[in-house]
Amino acid sequence: MKPWSAHKIKLIVCITVSIVLLPLAASPFKEARCAYIILLMSTFWMLEPVHLTVTALLPVPLIPLFGILSASQVCSDYMKEVLMMFLGGLAVAVAVEHCNLHERIALKVLMAVGSDTKCNTATTAMMVPIVEAVMLELKSSLECDAVAPIKTESKMKHEVLRTALLLSVAYSANCGGTGTITGTSPNMILKGFLEETHPESSEITYASWMLYNVPGMIICVFIGWTILQLLYVPCWWKQSKDDRQRIRKIITSRYNELGTITFHEGAVFFLFTVLVFLWIFREPKFMTGWAELLAS
Repeated sequence: MKPWSAHKIKLIVCITVSIVLLPLAASPFKEARCAYIILLMSTFWMLEPVHLTVTALLPVPLIPLFGILSASQVCSDYMKEVLMMFLGGLAVAVAVEHCNLHERIALKVLMAVGSDTKCNTATTAMMVPIVEAVMLELKSSLECDAVAPIKTESKMKHEVLRTALLLSVAYSANCGGTGTITGTSPNMILKGFLEETHPESSEITYASWMLYNVPGMIICVFIGWTILQLLYVPCWWKQSKDDRQRIRKIITSRYNELGTITFHEGAVFFLFTVLVFLWIFREPKFMTGWAELLAS
């Protein structure tokens, strides 16, 4: 008899939870029925018996089924302006990864700053795919037998750098996410909440959000960078000139393998630039935005 897989166990647990919580679903109070849906979705999110996207769509059939809201009200919440803005940002991010534009940017960054750890740490404020590509290129550069044998010191340096980069991904993601509305979903949820509860107040725009939050974001990133420098990059840690040249040679060779910029990469970069421009200058407040010009 084959042992049960983890997925089957999770599925059984979720079915059991949904049955145990049925008294809430049968309650005459809307609050109790809503609590049933929330607890059920929380269980599905934690155990993942089905894909997260499937769990995210459960409110569409369940909320009207239990008489909490109508189907039109539930579906309208899935197509609000802030969510469409978030989906647009995700679509661009997927396009960047699909055409390997993030790898080209990562290699270009490494070619510009070299293999000095202090400079590489600064690149962790970029997107997560770029950070992952930077780590991959550093590791492949240090482990390339065709150039030089791996030294114990180089292994140690790579492990320490890897730890610092993994921590910096979390730090920079949290700090950088506060800088723009699309940086993280709670920002857009806050924007939508304020527009609904305080319609008389001035609208929060992409530009006004950046003007208010970017200074604090920069300070937080600098503090995180300083902590990582002190903990993981001691002052005596230096690479020889030969090591830097060998690593640069590998990185340059890998970059050349990508060839010239393809139309796909150029188009994605152009669309990404246009998207950011439109976000910022829709209603920048300090000048007439393009939305106002089109409306007039």
